[in-house]
This record gives sequence, structure tokens and C-alpha cells, in this order.
Amino acid sequence: MRLVPSAFTVSLLALACCSRFGPVYPPRPAASEGSPLADPEPARIVAHVAVTSAAMRTALDDAAPKTGEGTFPLLGGARRYTWERGALDVGFSQGRVVLTTKVQARVALPLEKLDVPLDLRIEAEPIVSSTYAIRLQSVEVHVTSSDARLSVADRIAGIYGKIAEAITE
Repeated sequence: MRLVPSAFTVSLLALACCSRFGPVYPPRPAASEGSPLADPEPARIVAHVAVTSAAMRTALDDAAPKTGEGTFPLLGGARRYTWERGALDVGFSQGRVVLTTKVQARVALPLEKLDVPLDLRIEAEPIVSSTYAIRLQSVEVHVTSSDARLSVADRIAGIYGKIAEAITE
């Protein structure tokens, strides 16, 4: 006698092979004794804002001082200096604002007045505070000069670093 499986038997066998018994989702986590934790405050929110470089240049140019003066110790006395900055050039690089300008400094020495040209580059990340005030964070200041006398002074006394520290503050 030859066994010919019926269509019903084949269907039941196929259904048993293809089906899965039990839950299709993972089990619940174990119950904790404490109250559930609220979602933490976000550490950083990223907002995309479109600001033109012309608008930012105008706002920064109005906010940053155009001239300044002060004194520094040299050769046993306080020497007076003044400075005047040129127009700001605003650019963007890797999510940071890049400000460049030329500064003309004048130092009063005992025998003469020394004019020193400085190139200033400031890189910073703009942020908006909780009071909606725009500030710059992670500020990096780079000071250079084409004047050979200032390059020598930088090697001896670290002039560029001192100027950068004062601007960063």
C-alpha cells in the first residue's frame, strides 16, 4: 500500500515547521524598587540658524572696540601703547566663526615711537544663552606680524602669546 499524504496533512506539517510559539517581543525588564528616572536635560541642542556674514560683521564691528590704550613694564618703567583696529572680516570654518583684522599698534619708547602692524585671527563658536544673547565660546586667538622686530621680541619675551591672552580675556 502506498502512502500518499493528503493536502491537509502536508499543510499542517508545513505550518508547524514555519510557526513559532511564544512571544515575538523581548521580555520586560526586571522591576526596580525606586521611582522611574525622568529623561535627563539635553547636554547640547543644535539649532541651525542662517546668519549672513554681512549682518554678523556689522554686529561684531559695532560691539568690538576700535581703539585702546594701556601700559606695560619695560626697562624699569611703564611704557605706554595705543592701538587701532581695522575693519573686521568674518568667515566661517567647521562650525566656527573666524574673525580677521589688522591692528596698528604704537608703542612709546624712550627715544622714539614704534609703529607695529599686527594681524589678528580669532576663531570661536557662537552660542545663544538662555537670555537669547549671542556669545562666543572656545575662543582661539592667533596674533602674527610681518615686522621683524616684533618677531624677535616674540622669541625673547613671548609677545604674541601675551597679546593673545589679553584679547581672549
